[in-house]
This record gives sequence, structure tokens and C-alpha cells, in this order.
Amino acid sequence: MQGLSQRVRLPLVNVVVLVGVVRDRPFRPGNDRCVLKIAVDHEGSVGTDLIEVDVFGGVGEFVMNNVLPGDLVAIRGRLEDRQFSDGTAELRVVAHRVNRIRTAAPRTDRADREVLGETTEVL
Repeated sequence: MQGLSQRVRLPLVNVVVLVGVVRDRPFRPGNDRCVLKIAVDHEGSVGTDLIEVDVFGGVGEFVMNNVLPGDLVAIRGRLEDRQFSDGTAELRVVAHRVNRIRTAAPRTDRADREVLGETTEVL
């Protein structure tokens, strides 16, 4: 049986782009992982999804130090399929970039932050 990449002649891409409002304060469950929960409206219909996003490294540090509940953020990342030893599986969003689009409230430190060569603008 042919693999998917052999049957499909188009590039296969795993890209997730989300824009939503931060619901809870980001937290670290341990190690290098930061968890960010955002609310995202359904496009073209009524409803909201609460999505948990995993963030690592310098981007995770940015989120921990600069993102608060109520902030509007844009996230670019990928879906990751996790298989567990008990046979269960889950899809998770792993962020590569997190940009704060708008803050929920004025902050005392409104200077732009530089993360991985990017600046995040506060509007």
C-alpha cells in the first residue's frame, strides 16, 4: 500500500493558526513546558472552544513573563499526535510562535519584548 505522501502530489503541511483570548494565567506543569489556555470563537457559527496550547523554550518564557488572562494572542504552531502506552491518544497544539496582539489592561511595563528575533507589539 502506498503511503499518503506517495499518493498525494501536494505538499503535506501541519500548520495551526489560532487567534484567541487567554482564559487562565499560563502555568508550568514542570520541565520546559508552559501551558496556555485560549478561547477561540467558531468561524461562521455560534460557539467558543477552549484550547490548551503547549509552548516550549524562549517562546514559553515570553508567555510566562508577558501574557495574562484577557490578552488577545495569535499562535502559530502544529498539531501533535501523542500515543500513550495504555493505547489512548490525544491531539495537542504545540506553539512555535506566540504574539500578544492586545493587552487586556494597561501594564506598567509596556516595552516590546524580543523573543527569537521577533518583537511583539502592544497595541
